[in-house]
Amino acid sequence: MPFIAFGLDKMKKGGLGAIIIQDSAGSGKAVKTNQSTLKKHSLIASIKMPVDLFLPMAGVQTSIYIFEAHKPHNFDKTVKFIDFRNDGYKRTSRALQEIDQPTQRYADIIKIYHGGKSAKVEANWELNEVFLEDFITRSGADWNFDQHKTIDIRPVFDDFRRTVADYLAWEVDHLLKKEICLGK
Repeated sequence: MPFIAFGLDKMKKGGLGAIIIQDSAGSGKAVKTNQSTLKKHSLIASIKMPVDLFLPMAGVQTSIYIFEAHKPHNFDKTVKFIDFRNDGYKRTSRALQEIDQPTQRYADIIKIYHGGKSAKVEANWELNEVFLEDFITRSGADWNFDQHKTIDIRPVFDDFRRTVADYLAWEVDHLLKKEICLGK
């Protein structure tokens, strides 16, 4: 993160700077640098990248952080968080396979950055799942998508129905096995 801070300091006011770096830089491993950076520059977006992005050379979780230079971060303004873990490729030690419209997805990520949930995209996206806007704190440790994504864990009626069905299937199976063992 000192590298990006140095680069942002050298940019013109209002310039946009981006860095792809390990997620740990935005989740607590570079707190002092991040806090210092936010005093001079604004974090405007965080894009979560695929886990296998650097395979086979490295398996590391990364994000792209986008900043506006020489504009202190306004903590009353939201940051864009984008989940780009599905970039359309599957990476292996021997090949890069296209599995889900990668060309369109890479074009779409720019549209999502600009248009958010209203973006006119070509690939099949669940925009409500991959884009959100939220506030960051002064801590410098909450810059990653997963830290802002709310997961609803409340059970719904279908969960109850599946559980009851699983239980009844188990009961029937248990009774049938018991009858077979008793020779009925």
